[in-house]
Amino acid sequence: MYIYSLLTIKEIPLCPAYLSPELHQGFGKAAAQRFAKAGWSLILTGRRVERLKALEEELSEQVPVLTLALDVRDSDAVTDAIGSLPESFLPLTCLINNAGLALAPEPAQKVALQDWHTMIDTNITGLVNVTHAALPLLLKKQRRREHS
Repeated sequence: MYIYSLLTIKEIPLCPAYLSPELHQGFGKAAAQRFAKAGWSLILTGRRVERLKALEEELSEQVPVLTLALDVRDSDAVTDAIGSLPESFLPLTCLINNAGLALAPEPAQKVALQDWHTMIDTNITGLVNVTHAALPLLLKKQRRREHS
């Protein structure tokens, strides 16, 4: 089960924006619903397009929503996606990066090494990929605040 929740928060008049990978289920979905209720614009990413679209349909009645099909393990795709965010979803002010994957719920010594690598690629490398790509935009927003 993949739960990529990269939440990027963008400000619209008095309301920030929020980006999250795989926000269409579990913690990510609950967070997106909460941010929408608070008036945040949402950038939702994940691998399961049909679930992203369903969540977009649910939340777009409340706030602007952008969905992006994305696998956080693919650093080039993450960089391209974050680098090409529409102006209407900038500046980026918050990131909730909760990508996660658990395979083979059994003792670690019984889990195939390839499953370990897949979980590390998602849970650690994916987090690093998203943070690295989003950080310049997040810092840009902070610099604006410091110079205001």
